[in-house]
Amino acid sequence: MLPQTEALLLEDVLLDARDGLVRCKQQLWYHFQRFPWNLENPEENPKFGEHSRQVRLRISQGLPEDHGSNFLPGSYHLGISPHIDSYYHLMTDLLPHLILGQPKPVLIPKWIPEAFKVFLQGCGFETKELGEEIFRVERLELPPMQNPDWNPVKFRLVQNFIHKLLEERRNRSSPPDSLEKVFLSRRHARRRHLVNEDELLPILKQHGFQVLIAEEHGVLEQIEIFSQLTHLIAPHGAGLVNGMFAKPGARILEIRPVISSGDYCFDDLFQCGEFQHEVLVPKKRGRFLLDPELLDDTLRRWEQTETSLRRFACV
Repeated sequence: MLPQTEALLLEDVLLDARDGLVRCKQQLWYHFQRFPWNLENPEENPKFGEHSRQVRLRISQGLPEDHGSNFLPGSYHLGISPHIDSYYHLMTDLLPHLILGQPKPVLIPKWIPEAFKVFLQGCGFETKELGEEIFRVERLELPPMQNPDWNPVKFRLVQNFIHKLLEERRNRSSPPDSLEKVFLSRRHARRRHLVNEDELLPILKQHGFQVLIAEEHGVLEQIEIFSQLTHLIAPHGAGLVNGMFAKPGARILEIRPVISSGDYCFDDLFQCGEFQHEVLVPKKRGRFLLDPELLDDTLRRWEQTETSLRRFACV
C-alpha cells in the first residue's frame, strides 16, 4: 500500500490521540497518510524499509480498541502525528491541507507547542485539543502526504495564503523592525546547533548580519521578519522553512551537519521559488562546527558578486 496524495475522509474511526494512529476496521494510517497498513490482508503491506519498520514498531505498542473509547461526534481534520511538534511538519504536512480543506475543526494533541496552536488559530482555523486517550470519531479527514514534500503548486498555495494573512495583519498593527540580513540561531535547540556559533558571530556582524532567535518570536511575527529578508544564513533545522517567505532572489545559506541532512528537503523547497540557495558542510564529521574562514569566504564571494551586478546595472 502506498501513501495517498489526496485528502482521505473516513467515517467511524478509532483515533489514538497520543500520536495520531488511525484505525478504521482492519485498516491503519500512521503519520497522516504516509504509512497505510492493511491488517486483514498483510500481503499488501511493504515487507521492508521505513514504512514497514515504522508501522510494525507502532503495532507492537498496541492498537486502539473501541472498548473504553470516547465518542467524538461531528467532522474533523486530523492534526495529530508523531512529528507535528516540528515546525517543518506543521508547515509542510498540515497547513496546505487545511488551506484547501472545507472549514471544520482540526484535532490537535495536548502536547503541541502553544505557539503552533496560536498560529493555527491566527490563520482562522478552529482547533480542538485532545488528551492522550482513544477516541471514536464520527468523521475524520486525513491530510495527504506528497513525495517530494514540496512542489511549485503547493509552494505557491502556502505563500499566497501567508502573504494575504500578513497583509491583514499589517492593516491591524505596525510591522516589526525591518531586517534584511539574518543569521537564524539554533542555540536553544536540542539538536543541530552550531557548537562554535559564538566564533562565527563577529564574522556575521562584519558582513551586516543580525542574529534572530526564533523562540523569542511568535510564528506569524517570525514569518513577518522573514518576508523582509534578502539574505538568510541558518543551520539545517525546521525554522529554515520560513525562508520560503523571503524576498524573491534572496540568498539562502544552509549549514548542514552532513550533505544529506533532511534527505535534501530544503533543496526541494527552495527550488520551487526564486531563491539562491547554497549549502555549506563542515569539513570534518562529528561535532557540528563550521570553519570561520569558510563562512567568511562565502560571504565575501556574495558581496563581490553583488557589487559586480550593481556596476553592470549602472552601465
